[in-house]
Amino acid sequence: MDRAEYLFFTYNGNHYYMANDGVYEEYKSYNIPKEQESIWLTEINSSAIRNLSDSSDIKIDFTKACSSVRKTKNVSDIDCLFDFLFSEQVSNQPENVRRYVYETFLEMLIYLDDTVSAEKYKNTLNSLFIELKNSSADAENIRRIEYILNNSFKELG
Repeated sequence: MDRAEYLFFTYNGNHYYMANDGVYEEYKSYNIPKEQESIWLTEINSSAIRNLSDSSDIKIDFTKACSSVRKTKNVSDIDCLFDFLFSEQVSNQPENVRRYVYETFLEMLIYLDDTVSAEKYKNTLNSLFIELKNSSADAENIRRIEYILNNSFKELG
């Protein structure tokens, strides 16, 4: 089981990348139950979210954290990422990094649309959109975010 756990954590639970690197068949041979994978994914999530506060590259680490949360669909982890959006660590970043973090969060919410009540995030998401619209974000990014808000979360419109 140690080798299976090693592979799972090395690939952040992503079977696609395991297969891509030729280790998925080995991993599969260990017959790890889905329940165990779920426990491991929760550990990966917790670690990814904890590491955000010490991150030297917020774009990469926030993307990893959102990717982990997409797998587990854990609402409390979504709330932690949501709170992170308003941390000093994000607000002190250059505009392009802040915009990337906001867009990544919005995309995660779209993916989790059936799991997450967008109403909970409505006011803040609209505020983020207004901030991006008033910034020097390029028109394509603004159209993309506007589309996300208006079409993916009907109640936000």
